[in-house]
Amino acid sequence: MSHVVGTIRCVGSSSDSLNSRINRNSSDSLNSRINHSSIEPKYLDGATKLTYVSGFDGDYVKLEDLLQKVHLKNAFLSVLDVDWDWLLTKLPENILIVIAKHWDSGQEAEGVYILPDTNILLVHPPLSNTQIGCFHAKLMLLFFDGWMRVVVASGNLIPYDWETSENVIFVQDFPIVQATGFKNHIVNKLSQYDFSRAKAKLVASIPGEYKGIEDMKKYGHGRLCKVVQEVCGQNENLILECQTSTIGSLNVDFLHEFYRSASGIDPLDISKPCAKKGQGVEIPLPQI
Repeated sequence: MSHVVGTIRCVGSSSDSLNSRINRNSSDSLNSRINHSSIEPKYLDGATKLTYVSGFDGDYVKLEDLLQKVHLKNAFLSVLDVDWDWLLTKLPENILIVIAKHWDSGQEAEGVYILPDTNILLVHPPLSNTQIGCFHAKLMLLFFDGWMRVVVASGNLIPYDWETSENVIFVQDFPIVQATGFKNHIVNKLSQYDFSRAKAKLVASIPGEYKGIEDMKKYGHGRLCKVVQEVCGQNENLILECQTSTIGSLNVDFLHEFYRSASGIDPLDISKPCAKKGQGVEIPLPQI
């Protein structure tokens, strides 16, 4: 089975067939699911884990362990790259799955589409008009009976990143507070859950040009600086160890900016010096 993004159809002309396919698959799989009781949340206090690599022992996690295919009720996934044939074996066929991913502006178009012969609603989000960066977020919102799982990952939805190359994830489960009627939009669903025990603060990097102090602190290392200041204040003697998949794009100026933000030093505060010799960013090698 091969699914090519270029052959997807607009959701406006095919939503009825998508709904009927989901309903049909739901009926077909009822017997296989009926003996499975609701699963309990496992990561209420949050956890950082490495992804499973064949042949190595340790406290690893597999994609299947996070998705809990049999119990999953609804899902939103965002990613840069997808191996559709592989991913579809990990997901249930009887529920709607929304996947937002990067797309090629030279061959594809912004919009919402149905992946043919699947229960996948594919979203091509708006891209930056600056021609800088890409849609690189790797986020999972996984909905179960009575709770939701949030996963922030470093790997794409491809077998290499989950079965061969070691990646890292942060995962935390959040209980539902009260279901307030039918929530069709995933953003609206979030208001139903209790995030009071959240152990992480999200730092999003959105390509674009930002002007003014407040805008600069919404995203990227400007946002990182704000979070560090809130959590632990400034630390001008920080030794920072980083891992990156784009080491060829790094330069000294950016590393100095990143170091200052990670230290809680306002990137616009020119009164603070750059890192001294023997301090700053350490990048262990090799990097893949």
